[in-house]
Amino acid sequence: MIHRMKQRRTVALAMLSIAAALCIGGLLQWNAAEDTAFDLEGMEYDEYDEQFHRYLLKTFDESHLMEEYDAAPSDEETAQEDQVTKNKTMEPYTLEDAILEAGVFKFSFAVIIYDPENDKFLGYYCKHQRIAASFQKLKSSIKDLAFMLRKSFPERFTPSSPEFAVAIKAGDYPHILYPDMIPHVGVAPVLQFGSVFRDVNLYPNMIAMPMPGLYLKCFSEWSYKHSICTGLRPLRKRPKGELAFGEELGLEWDNLIPQLVWRGTDFAFLPLLVHPKPFSPFALPTISQKLKVASKETDQLRRMVATSEALRESYDKLLPRWKGVSLTADAELAAKDEDELPWANIKFANYNDSGLKATLGSDRYKLYEEAGIAVSDYMSPKTQAKYKYHIDIGGGGGTTWTGTTTKLAMPGLLFHHVTPTKDFIHDRLKPYEHFVPVSPDLSDLKDKFDWAESHPEEAKRIADQATKFMRHLGTPEGFEQMFEEDFVQPLRRVIEAYQPTSTILPSELSSRVGSLKGKTWMDVLQSPEGSHMERLLECNGFTTLQSSCEVVGEKAARFANKK
Repeated sequence: MIHRMKQRRTVALAMLSIAAALCIGGLLQWNAAEDTAFDLEGMEYDEYDEQFHRYLLKTFDESHLMEEYDAAPSDEETAQEDQVTKNKTMEPYTLEDAILEAGVFKFSFAVIIYDPENDKFLGYYCKHQRIAASFQKLKSSIKDLAFMLRKSFPERFTPSSPEFAVAIKAGDYPHILYPDMIPHVGVAPVLQFGSVFRDVNLYPNMIAMPMPGLYLKCFSEWSYKHSICTGLRPLRKRPKGELAFGEELGLEWDNLIPQLVWRGTDFAFLPLLVHPKPFSPFALPTISQKLKVASKETDQLRRMVATSEALRESYDKLLPRWKGVSLTADAELAAKDEDELPWANIKFANYNDSGLKATLGSDRYKLYEEAGIAVSDYMSPKTQAKYKYHIDIGGGGGTTWTGTTTKLAMPGLLFHHVTPTKDFIHDRLKPYEHFVPVSPDLSDLKDKFDWAESHPEEAKRIADQATKFMRHLGTPEGFEQMFEEDFVQPLRRVIEAYQPTSTILPSELSSRVGSLKGKTWMDVLQSPEGSHMERLLECNGFTTLQSSCEVVGEKAARFANKK
């Protein structure tokens, strides 16, 4: 163990100066050729970048992303794998190791340090990393993490305890600084409050945490008073809930509308990771030109046909949600010929322009609205629950965060959009038991829909299992199990792995780290390796109120009150 730890730490320490330079300048390209699965020699960077992304995300390669579902392991094999994961120990790491991880990310990365002398949790940020809009996600994650750590491990966080440090990242997905930093194997764990890579080998020391918003709030509320949050209770007035279960709404499978429905926001898809980059039609000149020509058609059906053809011809270049819109447009045209209900009903209710705005009546979507394509009114969960089929098409982080579980609760069947990222809760779900998987480019969506229609008993069984799963999750027993397995157990391993600065023995680590024996964590932050980190947040961890944390520093303060 000690020998293996020395080897890993030697590599980590050699990279530490690079990470510091990345954090300070943000311009250094990290050459990780030895960690990649392809040959860089003789390649121009653009060519390498494209090949890397194909390797990283297996871009829309259905055979890669879907193989885990098409050859799903048995329940016994899954249980054995889960048990190995739960019992997996973590190698020792230090504050320096946690700081090292900063060099991998563009922004929204911090190192949280528990300061026993002042009994506070302190958040440190790279001085020269920009503070992006996701700073609010990072802030709320630090606040709630400090509270849950204090509640779950009261004996560890006291004025008489040694310091503790852990790396934390918050945001839609891991915002990697340079693509050739992946695969990355660091020494220190990184708690990612957001979506993580589906392939754990791309960043094995990254741990999926509850996403900011609904799930982080639910975890924090459970930690505070062991109560189930509103977002996981049935849709009713008292006690207030938000999940549209069929029983409470008087809905039964046989009476559901046999159509696949989706309503949501027109949003990007893994914008900094996917290559070739998928686009919104607004960024594709060929579609824009064809739409202008189509708008001159006086016949509404001709306009609809022309618009549908424009989307279909550029299907491979479209964002996943726009692919769904294209499939819907084709379905609606086919249904007109057959005088029947279109199989798909995937449309945008909102778009993001300094806040959510309605697509209907907007100038931006005027040509689509006139063609009868892409846009529609908002549809509440209560209304969506009347439909037999649903899909959770991934957004900015590659997933939908709340959309998956919201639709699992409904009486209909969920088609789960398989993408290069996943959320912490996805590991609790099993294909063909809780959902039917569909490929990243939705190319198999119609076939999966037809299968469900021709196998109603099997489709109903899957839908019922999904509802059962969500009902259990909303019970004290179900949520306690999730909280224990997805927060307490991994954090306990992190806490046990951390080596407080003053307790490091020279024989255990490198000679340079050993020279810090007898010094404090503050000495590390004042050293060349730690001097690029600045304090941005101080949290007492005693409550979940906003007032429990104080933003410090001019840079962070500018964003402190932004929504």
